[in-house]
Amino acid sequence: MKQLFAHEMKKIFSNRLFLFLLLFLLFVDGLYIYKTYDTYRDPYNKETSEAQWKIYQTVEGEITAEKVNALTAMIDRLEADNTGDAADLDPSMAAGADGGAQSGYYYNAYWDLTVARNLFDKLSAAYYYSRDMEALLAENEALLALYREKGNTTLVKQAELIAESYSGRAITSYYDTETYGSYFSYDFSSFLILLLVFLMTAALYAGETESGMRYLLRSTPGGRLRLVAAKQCAMAVSVTAIWVVFFVCDFLLFLWCVRLRGGGNPLYSITAFSQTPLNLTVGGFALLLAALKWMGFLCFGQIGCLLSSLFDKSFLVFTADLLLCFALMVLSTYSGGILESLNLFNPLQLLIGREMFYTFRTVELFGTPVFRYGVCLGCCVALGMVLFAATAALNNAGMKQRRRRA
Repeated sequence: MKQLFAHEMKKIFSNRLFLFLLLFLLFVDGLYIYKTYDTYRDPYNKETSEAQWKIYQTVEGEITAEKVNALTAMIDRLEADNTGDAADLDPSMAAGADGGAQSGYYYNAYWDLTVARNLFDKLSAAYYYSRDMEALLAENEALLALYREKGNTTLVKQAELIAESYSGRAITSYYDTETYGSYFSYDFSSFLILLLVFLMTAALYAGETESGMRYLLRSTPGGRLRLVAAKQCAMAVSVTAIWVVFFVCDFLLFLWCVRLRGGGNPLYSITAFSQTPLNLTVGGFALLLAALKWMGFLCFGQIGCLLSSLFDKSFLVFTADLLLCFALMVLSTYSGGILESLNLFNPLQLLIGREMFYTFRTVELFGTPVFRYGVCLGCCVALGMVLFAATAALNNAGMKQRRRRA
């Protein structure tokens, strides 16, 4: 088994074309992140970005009355500086003669005022978040009493789940966690990893048929299911290695380009996740998303293995992988009815896992509401196991058919 596994790993990573594509796509991924998100070192935005960063640093950390008062005083002063001319309408009116940075301001009066106002709105939203949650819980408590009166046990359980998820929430420190929001929304690297997974698995079984080695290998003492197990282990290890390389690259580049801040803040401090049922930190959620993507790539790897067992040509397997991936992308855009149920088994949901955590969503199982993300995860794990069993059965069946013909 160890020799078979080592042989399969060597076949994958001794392929020069595969290694070249891995390095090339990694370079493309890094270049894309740098060009799209690196505003701090962009010569066209560097001065304004640095000015915004300096203002932000004055309020970063624990929310205190001193910081709020200092920011309010800054806004009052800047509003006074902008009063009486056209500066409120034309930024250049508040700048120097060349429209650039003006002495006495982080950038210029108009720009500083715009940034300070925006920062104050974000600080206020964080400070009053607990008040908004208390209002939500009060409304939920009223509905809970109504459901109990009507005897609707399913809705009672859901209301109790809402109360458990949203109780005791508060944001006590302010960081620009929206930078993590942009990191969580980044999907380009997932597409590149899928291409590598499809390319790698396309020849995993079909390549043996193309070379005429398929039946010879299966006739050896290590053939049949042991060979399948070695190939599946090699696929899993290779997919994991590719995922780790891209994950580290993406995180480090985002850390450098957008200055990821507030990893210890609660996830709901990000605007898009204000209604999330999770009570994780931002950093914890980053690890959770990474794990979900890893499971999604493994599931797509299993799909590639099954298709590679069905087709005799590698290019047909790769084409089928792409077509199936496109069909799953289309499926993921629909919701409701039978399509909603089918999406529970869609491994693409794991690659865009953030969308499962934006709001409170449940699935009713035997009269009990269960978080949809938990059901989706369980369904995708079950799908992966079925795909593995189907690949093993298909390859073993092929061997039995050959014996009958002999």
